[in-house]
Amino acid sequence: MKYGYSRTQTNDSNFKREFESLKLVGCEQIMFDIIPTYRRYGTHFLEILQKGKKGDIIVVYSFGRLCNTLAELSTICAYMMDAKLGLISLKEQINTHTFEGALFLHSMSEMALDSIVTEYSESLNLKF
Repeated sequence: MKYGYSRTQTNDSNFKREFESLKLVGCEQIMFDIIPTYRRYGTHFLEILQKGKKGDIIVVYSFGRLCNTLAELSTICAYMMDAKLGLISLKEQINTHTFEGALFLHSMSEMALDSIVTEYSESLNLKF
């Protein structure tokens, strides 16, 4: 099954555009959460993770509509990899059913949270 998912902190009008995009790529069930900043995961997202079966796919418009931080994305990817769930991000063009997407999911699931913080801090000091 292909699930569409998005979240926001306020009731914004982008849900309509996202709904159409998720419907267009074949999502059979689309869920949205409006959650406060202090909560990491919305009720509907947790519901999808709980009822998702091996081979199911979660499609998001962008990673920003799935989580707020790289650490959260890493945690989500680790869980999805263990549960054998797929992930597609339309904006970032990540599909875990491709070699590149599977590599992304695997690398995110293996990344330790302290190394995420370290890499992020170091990236702020890089000059191009």
